[in-house]
Amino acid sequence: MKPTKTFYIILSLIFCMFNTNKPTSAQNDITRLNGQHEISALNFASNYLSALNSGRRKIMKDFLNKNADKNLLEKIPPETLTTFNLAHYYETGGLGYDFLETDSADNNLIKIKLVNRLTLAKLILEIPVTGEKEFRINGMVSGEIQEHENNNLHAHVLTDEDIAEKLEKCLLQLEKDNEFSGVVLLAKNGQPVIKRAVGKASIAYEIPNLTDTKFNLASVGKIFTGLAITQLAEQGKLKIDDTIDKYLPSGWLPNEISGKIHIKHLLTHTSGLSDYFADIYKQCEIQVFRELNDYKPLVYKSQPAFEPGKRFSYSNTGYLLLGVVIESVSGEEYFQYLTNHIFIPAGMKNTGGFAKDQPVKNRATGYTKIWQDDDFTWTDHMRTRILKGCPSGGIYSTAEDLLQFDIALRNHKLLSPEYTQLLFTGFPELNASFHSTGFFLSDNRSGKTASHSGDGSGVNCQYKMCLDSGYTIIILSNYSPPSANIVANVTDQLMIHKTGN
Repeated sequence: MKPTKTFYIILSLIFCMFNTNKPTSAQNDITRLNGQHEISALNFASNYLSALNSGRRKIMKDFLNKNADKNLLEKIPPETLTTFNLAHYYETGGLGYDFLETDSADNNLIKIKLVNRLTLAKLILEIPVTGEKEFRINGMVSGEIQEHENNNLHAHVLTDEDIAEKLEKCLLQLEKDNEFSGVVLLAKNGQPVIKRAVGKASIAYEIPNLTDTKFNLASVGKIFTGLAITQLAEQGKLKIDDTIDKYLPSGWLPNEISGKIHIKHLLTHTSGLSDYFADIYKQCEIQVFRELNDYKPLVYKSQPAFEPGKRFSYSNTGYLLLGVVIESVSGEEYFQYLTNHIFIPAGMKNTGGFAKDQPVKNRATGYTKIWQDDDFTWTDHMRTRILKGCPSGGIYSTAEDLLQFDIALRNHKLLSPEYTQLLFTGFPELNASFHSTGFFLSDNRSGKTASHSGDGSGVNCQYKMCLDSGYTIIILSNYSPPSANIVANVTDQLMIHKTGN
């Protein structure tokens, strides 16, 4: 489950968003643009922003049906494309955007600078387009906070209470429109700033989500696999520079392949191994995959797409094999190792590799909205993949347990200070400076962040450790993306106003 930055959304700007006939700065901007191309680009963007700020699904869908490239609509159904486009509207808590200026426009890309009325953050939204006189959206639109600008930080310094209040506004809008179901937990130095449960763990039985409801973590579970390997390295039971042929039992990979791949390549997604989520996997009954050995037939014929260490390519197969290494070195079954050496020491009482056909108290069912004729029904994912979690993802946990994990990790209960630092250090020599032994790394106004996201059918979650500021962001959802991603983006935009506090 590859974490991405795509938000599938495009935009538009100018006077339409103000719902007024008065001239605006965007209208004046048109007079300063040279040529029909720039005017057409600005008008195109204006129409999109009008659809976006309306917050109405039908208006956005009509815009996309008219203005999206037919090849894009063949790849992504209009209803799905509409959902991901409206995600940007929900990031404003229903307040919409203010236009600042067009940053650039050419035949392939339109960039627009906006201000989120809820978070007050300045954003650049990039619209991939084709055409000159008649633009067509031909890709997914991305949005990024403008970190290099002051973002009015001094004018809009937010307290923790302010952030909690704005998050509540966002969650109220999402809950009203059934766009998010789950738990949001923001903590500072281990103390919750906001802890809020939204929606239902079971729609069929009308059971609400609670702050201790168990959610599928999807790929966030990889952080436990990376930590387990780091623990074994600290104990001297393996070295991350070792080749994996030392630890893999027969039948997993041919020696000529496993002898070239090091443990650090698996940790950093630089092994070149493809994903086991392939056609043969999709053709098998989900009941087949319960133990790690069940995956052997999917892995054995894997051929690296490039020489290990040459580049980054996200690989679930790599983390599955790390689980095999953990079992081989420790002598314990994968989930038993995690329970004994991570979950129990951290005080995580509601975390484990629970199978979907195993009765589990207080567990959320995953759901996806199915839209048709401007109305929707729900489908659940209790009978769809994956049946049981594994080293590459699918563990169940709670927001409260993840906070306990965070506290234990920061206080060196799971690793020594030296090896905890290793957990948050990238590997530039492997072209993976942004990835450590299980975490994605970033550095911005709020300081260094270690994070991982997870997504799939009926699951979307975000886990972030703000290492310098002491904040922890945990967002778990039992809805398909972009549910948790919306809340995570809002939180990121709000946190830039904590700079200097």
